Amino acid sequence: MNSIMIPSEVKSKPSEVSPIADDFPDFESFWKELSTWLKKKRYVRNWSVCKSYFGKDFEAWYMPERDLVRVQDIRVRKKSFQIVYEAWEQYVARKISRRELCGKDFFTTYTISILKEYFETHPA
Repeated sequence: MNSIMIPSEVKSKPSEVSPIADDFPDFESFWKELSTWLKKKRYVRNWSVCKSYFGKDFEAWYMPERDLVRVQDIRVRKKSFQIVYEAWEQYVARKISRRELCGKDFFTTYTISILKEYFETHPA
């Protein structure tokens, strides 16, 4: 009979999205704050953790009648923000790549930059 060793600590793979940090509010609370902040049209600098500020900047604003964010002619749904929000700590720690996030949602370029801008203006 073979004996199987089970590790006492299981580490997540870099590609797995773990829950957000304990000091982050739940997503619904965060969404309420973000959508309030975006009621006024915001100028957002395009940003990534690897390249810092780069590329074309954009304007974003919240559309309460549809519960989504507009980025020029693009409508970014709430779920897109939730995907990036829940992976934010791993993304800024470089444990998950932008490419991996883009594989989960098409609008990651916008959501990452909007979250970065929001967190810069609303420190914890």
